[in-house]
Amino acid sequence: MKYLILLFIFFINLNCFSQDYPSSIKISNGKYNLVFSELQNNAINDFLKSNSNLTLLLDDDYTNLDEDIESYMNSGLMQYRYAAWGDFNKDSFQDFMLVFVFSDKSQNPYHPKGYIYNLVIFEGNSNGLFNPIIVHLQKNGIIDGITYNKVENQIFFSNFGVADGLIELAGNKYKVTEMLGD
Repeated sequence: MKYLILLFIFFINLNCFSQDYPSSIKISNGKYNLVFSELQNNAINDFLKSNSNLTLLLDDDYTNLDEDIESYMNSGLMQYRYAAWGDFNKDSFQDFMLVFVFSDKSQNPYHPKGYIYNLVIFEGNSNGLFNPIIVHLQKNGIIDGITYNKVENQIFFSNFGVADGLIELAGNKYKVTEMLGD
């Protein structure tokens, strides 16, 4: 009986704290839709209300990278072009990272729309909610996509074949290595 009670408590705790990761659904070669749970959507909308100058970047049509995106998605390195998810801070709650932008050609002449990239990690917590943290502001260059190495717990933001930046946990904070390349 003691084991049944412990098993029951375990399943109650598992259900109370279960969180879904975002998911991507393929719509065509290199094109995917990103799907969020209600709590994730709420966290994103609250973040956007507090940062009204930003827009969630879901696709960037300045160049055709469908073959590159498809290759990264098929390899498992990419979960979505401008998103990644996992337990980034190793607290047993799921986290996700998104890219938000605003345009300012005077600060980023390299992008045709002048995008300034805000890399935001939404850390999950015990009540199922998410706390957004702007971990990096990329003013120069172009971010073509995000890849996540689950084994090393590293998030890469890249201009494919040209430059890479890195986000990783260092202690209890995120360490960002600026985008470096050719």
